[in-house]
Amino acid sequence: ELSAVIVRKLYPDIELLGWADCDETPWDKILEADEIWLVGVTFYPWEEMRAAHSYADHQVIWIDNRQESIDAERDAEGHGEPRFPGLRDAGRAVCDLTWEYCFPNEPMPSYVLVAALMER
Repeated sequence: ELSAVIVRKLYPDIELLGWADCDETPWDKILEADEIWLVGVTFYPWEEMRAAHSYADHQVIWIDNRQESIDAERDAEGHGEPRFPGLRDAGRAVCDLTWEYCFPNEPMPSYVLVAALMER
């Protein structure tokens, strides 16, 4: 996915894992990580997001555009939970959000613009 490529541009040595929301959370990899980037994916149920955030020294950056995930975060925030850094916007493509978060002061390349238009 293009969003993962964008994150790799920022962190060339990052280990990328591909999985779907319905897959089991890869806790063995999470426990090894210093920082966790969730790009276009969310740990379900929401308790999994809480658990990932609760591990010591783990920063969870979360970028997503699905309304269901945004609503789950909003419901959790109502209970005093911390907001995850990153960007969430159901009206934009994940690659668009990822570029903006990773490279806020750089113009978006045409290949990201085209992919964002195709994703909508």
